[in-house]
Amino acid sequence: MEENVNLKEELKKNGGIIRNESIQSFVCLKDVNKIYPNGIQAVYDFNIDIKQHEFIVLVGPSGCGKSTTLRMIAGLEDISSGYLHIDKVLSNYIPPKDRDISMVFQSYALYPQMTVYDNIAFPLKARKYDKIVKVLSMQAKMEFDAVKEQPERLLEGMIESLDKKLNYASLAVYVSTKLKIQEITAKLILSYKDLLALARKAFGDSDNLAQYQLEFKTLFDSKKEEIDATLDSMIAAEKQNYESKGFTIKKDGVVYQGEKPLHQKVKLTKEEIRQKVFEAAKILDLGPYLDRRPKELSGGQMQRVALGRAIVRNAKVFLMDEPLSNLDAKLRVQMRSEIVRLHERIGATTIYVTHDQTEAMTMATRIAVMSKGWCQQIGEPEVIYSRPNNIFVATFIGSPAMNIFEGTYEDGKLTLDDGFVMDMGAEFKTTHDAFYNQKLEETRGFLAKNPVKKMHGLFLHDEILRLLAEERNLLHYSDRLRAALSKGQGEEKLVPLTEGEKKVHALVKEEGSKSLDEIHGEIKAMMEEQINAKVEELKAVIETIDDKDRDALVACFAPATDGQKERSLEERLKAAKPLLLNIMDITTKELSILHNTTAFSKGKKSEKETVLFYTKRHGKAKAAVKGYKSSIHVKDSNVVLTNNLWLVLTELERKYEAALQGKHDVRIGIRPEHIHLAREFNSDKKSSGFTVNSDVVELLGSELLVHANYNNVDMIAKISTGTLVKAHEDIELSCELDKVLAFDVNSGDTIASWSLAK
Repeated sequence: MEENVNLKEELKKNGGIIRNESIQSFVCLKDVNKIYPNGIQAVYDFNIDIKQHEFIVLVGPSGCGKSTTLRMIAGLEDISSGYLHIDKVLSNYIPPKDRDISMVFQSYALYPQMTVYDNIAFPLKARKYDKIVKVLSMQAKMEFDAVKEQPERLLEGMIESLDKKLNYASLAVYVSTKLKIQEITAKLILSYKDLLALARKAFGDSDNLAQYQLEFKTLFDSKKEEIDATLDSMIAAEKQNYESKGFTIKKDGVVYQGEKPLHQKVKLTKEEIRQKVFEAAKILDLGPYLDRRPKELSGGQMQRVALGRAIVRNAKVFLMDEPLSNLDAKLRVQMRSEIVRLHERIGATTIYVTHDQTEAMTMATRIAVMSKGWCQQIGEPEVIYSRPNNIFVATFIGSPAMNIFEGTYEDGKLTLDDGFVMDMGAEFKTTHDAFYNQKLEETRGFLAKNPVKKMHGLFLHDEILRLLAEERNLLHYSDRLRAALSKGQGEEKLVPLTEGEKKVHALVKEEGSKSLDEIHGEIKAMMEEQINAKVEELKAVIETIDDKDRDALVACFAPATDGQKERSLEERLKAAKPLLLNIMDITTKELSILHNTTAFSKGKKSEKETVLFYTKRHGKAKAAVKGYKSSIHVKDSNVVLTNNLWLVLTELERKYEAALQGKHDVRIGIRPEHIHLAREFNSDKKSSGFTVNSDVVELLGSELLVHANYNNVDMIAKISTGTLVKAHEDIELSCELDKVLAFDVNSGDTIASWSLAK
């Protein structure tokens, strides 16, 4: 679909349904963003293609946007911009009830006044389904023909229906369910009181069941013709009703309108609902609990009821929002297995949200890891675990978490703060250099873009305004200092604080014979040199901008032509600022890289430092109805930049250049299971040994978790119990060098060759 297509017109033209046959996936989210009315952005540029029957898990800490993404798929939240396709149909504007999805909530959301049966059946009773219209009495006649051949099964069903322990609403309901016939067919048979009376006798005298079966067959045979006649009369009346409206009836009972079967949106019959509920109850082992209410169930049983309510729909997509978070640890493991088995059995496409990375690793076919609204990595569990894109993914996935040490890199070697060296080899040196060359090329590519050039201009614009303000402050400071000296008060109350004030202080003291105008002149001359240098730098940046605002920006600083009044520098800057703020087409893909740079770089960050921009909105945030470009537009969409990206990028460029020149800081990651007792581990990838003193030792079956303080990090090693390690003793450890990861301290990205293709 072209981005400039007006979706509003397309939706109107196509009756609210737009198909896109070029989409290969079953569920497709493209450039999806969510901005709330208060301007807070919860999801940034989310992209994923989900195949049919996949089990996708969205995982991340609280507030990362995973539940918001799920709710946008469900239609419970508007999509601010971007596209959602389900089975190739654009679904942004399709109401939730028409998206053919089922959702399981964290709180189960069961109706307390309803039985388990009614809770599961509720979505089937509440909506209509597209069905081919059939003459129901003709179907009843075919069902009765089958019953004729098995009178003993009919008697069995009638006898069982009299058992009050079964808690069915009526005899007809049980018989119709038992024989898989319509309720009208069951009611017609049960309307013969002598048949029912004989069944009651058999129920009370089970020892003589064979005799009653013979009597029942004889009696039932005598009723067949009468029942057939009744059904024929019903068929004739129903056919006449359809034919009077211009419809035709085929032999199989299907009603035709011309050459095509007649379709209607109708509710399911009671029999169809019961069949679906019983099938779901059988899958989830809920049969014994169908007549209970939620308060009489355990947490796991309530969770299964919520799952049952979802699966009866036979929906295209299952959505699950942290469905196991309210269960205890043991039950959570059990239900995890049940959900996976259920997924494999019914083959539904499932999107599952959790903050528990263990759930994600054990249940998913693919995982999407999110942080602060940005998707950090999508991949199979083993890829996410062994080849994380960045330090966030590496530390979030894995239990216990990855050990992270501060260290340095130089010439293929990683060195920890205590001097422990890991020689990573020539291949890693090649990978390191390729990684930083790619980062440098990427950063310089950003710096060459017009939006970033305008941000450079904005920085210079603000610098010039700062210098003009400083000039005014220095002139005022010189006036106050000169006045104090002339009155003999001394200058102790006017202590110079800034470098400029110190220069002015020295100037006034040394040039006491000069007039105030002369001092002002020297201050202006001192500041003019700095201001002019910045103005020339700004003009040079403007010359490199290649968009529609360039000529207007050049004109702001051009000399006045004949007849024009020369504008002050402040007036020129005021005219230039809106043009510099007209920043277009910074893609959110580029912004995601810069977000990671601010969020995952070394050192603790404030919230302001990790947010690159926000969007001011007033009133209700509405979904875009025109094609959406995956970019921000500062002037048009009221985006406010909280960081000047030019400053971020120039600092990155400097650091990446330095990383290619020699020794530089890195962060080093080693998973607990890749650390071993040195004497028990043999490998050509084995590091040299290092000694730690064990603080705490946890026994976990065949493994030990050894806690120790190493390089000011609470390190954990997961080792086998071949040698029993005790607390508070020195042990020598070594690690697997081919499993060690190094992370760039500036971007948080993993220094690895495979990351270059992400």
